[in-house]
Amino acid sequence: MIKIFKLKILQVIIFENYRLISRRIIFLFSMLIICLFSSNCSQFALYQNAYYAAKDFIATDTFELNNSIISNPYAMELVSFENQTAVMVLAYADPGNRLTYLDSVGNSVILLSGKIIVTSGTINDMEMINPPNLNQIFYQLRDSNNHSITKKSLIRFSNPKTDYLQLIQRYRILNSVNSSYQKIIGEGETSYKLLEESFEIEEILWKGKNIYWVDDYGTVFKSKQYTSPNSSKFFLETLKAYSS
Repeated sequence: MIKIFKLKILQVIIFENYRLISRRIIFLFSMLIICLFSSNCSQFALYQNAYYAAKDFIATDTFELNNSIISNPYAMELVSFENQTAVMVLAYADPGNRLTYLDSVGNSVILLSGKIIVTSGTINDMEMINPPNLNQIFYQLRDSNNHSITKKSLIRFSNPKTDYLQLIQRYRILNSVNSSYQKIIGEGETSYKLLEESFEIEEILWKGKNIYWVDDYGTVFKSKQYTSPNSSKFFLETLKAYSS
C-alpha cells in the first residue's frame, strides 16, 4: 500500500514537471515561429531574454524581496493571482505602449497604462479591443470638473469561448486629497490618488469594480483587477517601472 501511495506521488510530480516543461517548450517554439514568418527576430530575442530572466522568480505563496530582484535590469510587476505570487518580467513594449509581461512558466499579461487588456494562462483568458487609457482618464478627471468618465470597449473570453462583447467602464477619483505609499523598491513615499473603474457587460450580466493607485504623473503603480467572470482578482504592483 505504501509503495502504491509513493508511486502515485511520483506520478503526480512527473506529470507536473512534464506539464511545466511542455508549456515552456510550446511558448518558445511559438515565438520562434513568429520570428521565422514575420522576420521579427529581434522581438523573439526580447521574449527569450525576458523568459529566461523570469525563470529565476518561481511563483510562490508569498513574496520576499531579494538581491536577484533588486539587481534585475528588466521592468517587473509583482502579480498575485489564484493564491500564487509571481514576479513577471517585461518581454516586449510595442509602439502603442502595450507592455507584455511573462512569468517563470510562460504565462503572460499585456498592460496598457496599468490596465490588463490581454491574459494568457488563466482558466478564462481575455482580450480587449479599444481599451481606455487610464493615464489620459486620470488627467481628465483631475484637471476638469468632470466627476466621472464613461468608456466603451470590446472584450472576448476563452472559457466559455465568446464573440466580442461590449464592455462599459465608468471612472471616478475616490480621494480628493492625495495619500502616500511606500513602494516595494525605492526610497521615499509616493503621492497617489485612487481611480475607481466600475465595469459591466450587460450581455452576460457581469459587473464589478477595479481599483488603481495612480501617482502624480498619471502612472498606475498598483491595482486590483478582475479580468473574467469565473476567475479570481489580479493584484499587481510595479517593482521596476518601464521607461521608454
